[in-house]
Amino acid sequence: MTFRSWMLAVGLLAVPLVGGCGRSAPTTVAPSAEREPENPWGKAVTALRKDTDAGTCRRVLADLSTAGVGPGGSALPAMSDAEQGAAKTALGLTDDELKEVTGAAYTGLDAAYLAECFYLRDVGSTLDAGKLAPAAKAARALAWVCRQVQLVPVATVVPAPASYTLRRGSGGGLDRATVFAAVCQQLGLDAVLVGTPAANNWPPANPPEGKPMPEPFWAVGVRNGTTLMLFDPRRGVPLPGPAADKPATLAEVKANPDLLKPWATDGKVTLPTADEIKASVVFPTVPLSAVSARMATFQIGAGDELGVRVAVDVAALAKAIRACGEELTPWAPPGYVLTPLRSLREYVPVADGGNGDPAQSPWLADYFRAQLPTFDPAPAGSEIGFTDRYLYTLRAAYVRAVIETGPREKLQRGQYLDAARLLVKQRDEYRALAEQSRDPARRAAATGWVTDLNDLYQKLRVAKLDAGSDTARQLEADVRKKWEDKAVSALVFAAVADPIFNEATYLLALTKHEQAERAKAAGAPDAQAKWREANSWWQRYLPLAAAQDKSFPGRAAHATALAARAATFQ
Repeated sequence: MTFRSWMLAVGLLAVPLVGGCGRSAPTTVAPSAEREPENPWGKAVTALRKDTDAGTCRRVLADLSTAGVGPGGSALPAMSDAEQGAAKTALGLTDDELKEVTGAAYTGLDAAYLAECFYLRDVGSTLDAGKLAPAAKAARALAWVCRQVQLVPVATVVPAPASYTLRRGSGGGLDRATVFAAVCQQLGLDAVLVGTPAANNWPPANPPEGKPMPEPFWAVGVRNGTTLMLFDPRRGVPLPGPAADKPATLAEVKANPDLLKPWATDGKVTLPTADEIKASVVFPTVPLSAVSARMATFQIGAGDELGVRVAVDVAALAKAIRACGEELTPWAPPGYVLTPLRSLREYVPVADGGNGDPAQSPWLADYFRAQLPTFDPAPAGSEIGFTDRYLYTLRAAYVRAVIETGPREKLQRGQYLDAARLLVKQRDEYRALAEQSRDPARRAAATGWVTDLNDLYQKLRVAKLDAGSDTARQLEADVRKKWEDKAVSALVFAAVADPIFNEATYLLALTKHEQAERAKAAGAPDAQAKWREANSWWQRYLPLAAAQDKSFPGRAAHATALAARAATFQ
């Protein structure tokens, strides 16, 4: 479902809420009409080499379900009783969730998960981390996540699945941790959340007033053999350990909680108490679809060849974590569904195999609203009907220009040239449109149009008091025609040009920054030149940051920190 479809459904485009269907049963991907005679797995690999969007993933999985055979010719497997038991114990699966993952046929949720895995695979490929040791690999991944996911106060953000957070470009510490864990999966690293058992009572019933909501976890653990290295997703760094060049391990910190004291000296994090550190446990970050036997089959039949990791052996993971001296503890707060295990299912629409329903999932509106700027209000004294349609028009224009074109996803997937070309074009177009909208004749026409249209809305409001009035029907037709007037473009462009220009500038600076980071990591001879270009774009953006910070809290501080880093290396 597109961003525009969701906006319509959740009322962000001034359309009434539509009733939902409640929580969904597992929805299998509709099989193709005819069984293909050729090797279905070879066909799947060929298709996914060309495109990995949700639609392609859905079609590929439909064909595989139709074929009904694994890569060796045997039937697609269902989960065994032993596999179900391991998943239920380690992850805390409900009966409904077991029903989703136990069948042999691929589901709609599987398609959404597969598309997300390909997204994170592309992210992982931009890190060029294949030859790095686990600690360095994880540190590079976390630094990337913290550049792409601008930190916001926990109280102002709703946790989201990894791909959704990346497209939003902002989140709390939990969002960063979720994305970090998903990137680690693609890099072949096991990641867990580290916190006290009280995490299963999160979020708190009475959060502190006027302060950010406390995070449920204080670190992310990444397995390195039989140790769990600790990383701070809020600041994007390894936690300090006894050795200056190595992250602290969970075992070391539990044995000596004072190791973490230097971590909290700047006041940016709340240090767990010694007792809390010693009592901490680890929680899995495994997405629901990853545990099914059919995903393990996909891993063998296509995933390995395509360089994407989609399956998690829960029993093996639990054993590996046990070798680190810990036991996996399910993260299942009562009534809370936005955990790494469950969040994708709660965001994917009911029609596509998830539980996402605008009538019952208020976080969906919050998620999409977080990507929209705050526009200037309609002219003072405007009728309600005009105000609603005016806001609809501005939002639609912004979505069409900034979000549906996907420049953020392009840069995150490493498609830097495509992202830059698109963003430069957007800046040029909307700078020109802003200038045109300031033309006195255009502004005068727009002012007259607003006056005339508000007059129509006022008359319509009165006419509607007479049920079945022909006058009301005629006025409704007049209103629709008036909205087609060319004068509206000047008003709309005047309102959206600066927000679109500002966002394009920010994303262009971020694109140049990622190119510089990649050149630096590779030791490329042109790295310094790329840092100069990145710093140049940050300097163009910083004067615009204050205006954006009103819509996207924390954006100015995030850009300032990245600009300082670019200046250091230029």
